[in-house]
Amino acid sequence: MEQGLERRIEIIKNEYNAIAPKAAERLQKLPFLRLVNLPPTVRICLSEATETFGFGKFLASIIVCRVCLEAALVVAHGRNEQNLKVLIDECEKEGILSSAIARKAQEIRMLGNNYVHMLTDKIADELTRAGKVTRFKRAQENVILVQIGQESDALKANALMRDIVGFLYGARP
Repeated sequence: MEQGLERRIEIIKNEYNAIAPKAAERLQKLPFLRLVNLPPTVRICLSEATETFGFGKFLASIIVCRVCLEAALVVAHGRNEQNLKVLIDECEKEGILSSAIARKAQEIRMLGNNYVHMLTDKIADELTRAGKVTRFKRAQENVILVQIGQESDALKANALMRDIVGFLYGARP
């Protein structure tokens, strides 16, 4: 048993060592912001989005950026909405977000939604082929993505999220 654990640890170390240089290269692509006074949930989500992007987990990074967006807006707005589009629109209407930042927020919302719906479509297709479900109606037909989680989309989501968080909480150079 001890030998099996040691072998697994060795495999994990090797995988990490192979990923680390790529992670450093990816992270250098992100705009640097020194953010102060971030609400804990926003800080945690932004950190998760950054780390998952660095380690090549692009789908996770995109989805966490969407979660981070919602967390940041709920804190800034003071209350939650059932619909993120409505929350973004309300934040813009109330002057919490500028029009340009609201457009960036909508981009993250749509990017995150596209990947989530694409993933659920893929899972439903697999369940249908396996005979686990008999019918499945697609929620969106307008999004066709070749890969689950593209680096360029994850980079875009992370950069947009930094713009939004910097706008809301004051970025320091």
